[in-house]
Amino acid sequence: TFLSCQVRLGEAVYTGFVLEVSSNSAFISSRCIPQNGSPVSISLKLLNAASPLSLHGHVVRSARGISDHGEIGRFVLKFNRISPDSMQLIKTLSAMAENRAPVPAKG
Repeated sequence: TFLSCQVRLGEAVYTGFVLEVSSNSAFISSRCIPQNGSPVSISLKLLNAASPLSLHGHVVRSARGISDHGEIGRFVLKFNRISPDSMQLIKTLSAMAENRAPVPAKG
């Protein structure tokens, strides 16, 4: 199960999917293809959350790929400072992914 997100690269905003998440990084697929070192932010809309979870970091690895919908980017976002509440949410998402449980997301 992938978790949809919004990816902000500079002033541009793209739709993306978090393919994997850990306590310090996320593996993301999106139409944007950021360069290594680029600052990127993602926003996740979770069920029952008052506001989206916003995570900021920088790209540590990126690659181009081709899908049925054209060229896509896949990249690893290493998180910057994370609040304790955000860290708890990330740990929960990571545990759910490891157990292959569906991740609650708001469309």
